[in-house]
Amino acid sequence: MTNPHQLFEFHNRLGQGGSAWVYQVRDVKTGRNRALKQMRTDRTPDPVDRALFAQEVSILKSLDIPGVPRIHQIDLEETYPWFTLDLIEGTTLQETLENSALNTLEQVDLLAQTSIIVGQIHHKGVVHHDLKPTNILIGSHWNPWVVDFGVGSFVDTLPPAGAQDYLVGTLSYLSPERIQNPSGPHAPTADVYALGVILYSMLSGRMPFSGATDAELFDRIRRGQPPRPETFRNESIPTTICDLTMRALSRCPKHRPPNARVFATDLLHSLIDHAANQPNAA
Repeated sequence: MTNPHQLFEFHNRLGQGGSAWVYQVRDVKTGRNRALKQMRTDRTPDPVDRALFAQEVSILKSLDIPGVPRIHQIDLEETYPWFTLDLIEGTTLQETLENSALNTLEQVDLLAQTSIIVGQIHHKGVVHHDLKPTNILIGSHWNPWVVDFGVGSFVDTLPPAGAQDYLVGTLSYLSPERIQNPSGPHAPTADVYALGVILYSMLSGRMPFSGATDAELFDRIRRGQPPRPETFRNESIPTTICDLTMRALSRCPKHRPPNARVFATDLLHSLIDHAANQPNAA
């Protein structure tokens, strides 16, 4: 067991969640900057949270792909377990969308590039379960990174012991089947649904579902059908992209693209076809 304060200089806090904090740190031996994630030290670690934290480590160790930060030092035996990751310099997709002058199709292209990464994650047998604009970082060269696998899982596995009744993820991006059955097997189609939510908000400027209370939002996600995204925009949006959005948001997982690789391929083909049909295309 090693106290991370003995190994790293702690700088600013990069983020926090219900069970863990993320810091920017500097390795005192190598001088390298890292991101360090540690279970929150202001409370006694919950056994279920410890199990989910250990599962996140297992997931990150299994993912050695571009667009996912690599894991480095690990200590799961410490009172407050921790691990370090590559430090990604960039802004969240949320901040990028709010502060850049990207047009709608340029935003969609960023999501297509992100979906390629998620497709590789699915190919490795992992479901993220919390895809949203704040868990996607955009690097200095406009390259996306998928981060925070804190509620991730391996495909077709059940939650860790004690977590069967936990509804993990962010409500607005949760698929109907995850709301209906949190303890069910994990499938990539849940991530495809979340990608569909992000795409819908890019195209329409609003979320597919909203509610005055969590219970109302639950019900609308489980039973509702959002208007097509082009309903809310004056600009021309390719019909094929809107069709893909609605397929990704299907209440039935079998009606969605089966994984993010298929979703990304369909989205890229739609963008390429649209560009080729523009009047100034060569």
